[in-house]
Amino acid sequence: MPDLVVSGHSGRYSDQQPGLRVPAGSKIVFFVPDEEALTPNDRKRIFDELVNKGSTPGGQVMEEILPDESTYNYACWHAREFQGDSGMFFAGNEDQRDDLDDLGRYTNKQPLWLSEILHRYPNRVIYWVGDRLSHSRKEGLKNSTEAGPGGADGQ
Repeated sequence: MPDLVVSGHSGRYSDQQPGLRVPAGSKIVFFVPDEEALTPNDRKRIFDELVNKGSTPGGQVMEEILPDESTYNYACWHAREFQGDSGMFFAGNEDQRDDLDDLGRYTNKQPLWLSEILHRYPNRVIYWVGDRLSHSRKEGLKNSTEAGPGGADGQ
């Protein structure tokens, strides 16, 4: 099965615990440490390497979560300022995504959770091309100010 690339706004709640266990056959690859944002230049470069060129891992890997290891249940949502680079993609094929979830349906108020991605797309490497910032539940999940134009408006 082809590896997945998840590219968009992302984050988690600050009161979460790292209790999401990665199932057998899956792996998650992060490009920034927890509590950090991916710069726009790094995001674009990693996305191009993974999706357009099919070159894995696509960039400097900061953390890999292997089967039976735990991580935070990060959320992701559409980033319209990324233009065509926001969504879920198969590594190495930007056009083949008919059976993948459309991030355009998700917002910071109703995001797609990593746990759902692992459930819907088992036995794959998931490349998380996004932020790992934490946000208070009171303030809600927010777009990264690093995202570029329109990055802080909550869409």
